Amino acid sequence: MASQHDRSILAPLPLITHVFRDESHPSHPVLATLFTVLLVVPPVVLSGSLMVALRHSPKRTTLASAGLVAALAMYLGLALIYWFGLSLLQTLPLAAVLSAVAVPVGAKALRLHAA
Repeated sequence: MASQHDRSILAPLPLITHVFRDESHPSHPVLATLFTVLLVVPPVVLSGSLMVALRHSPKRTTLASAGLVAALAMYLGLALIYWFGLSLLQTLPLAAVLSAVAVPVGAKALRLHAA
């Protein structure tokens, strides 16, 4: 026979009420625009200065250096896609694949450029 204590343990618990935070408000448009500009300007300046350096370089541009520039562009594209909606667990394998391509191509490009 069950005791009084056993019945109180097996009794249903009171309903849990959840308290949610208020919905967050979007940031001010000026602040959002400033943040976007600060994110876009460095890659634009980097790619522009890289193009100027390649144009005025006495050495010829090789396939490896073009591959390095393409890999850097793909990294920037991946960062942009991550910012717009990929999760970190989706982004890391893609970054690993890009690294497997970018590291050997970049090393060859830098070796050829240094020679």
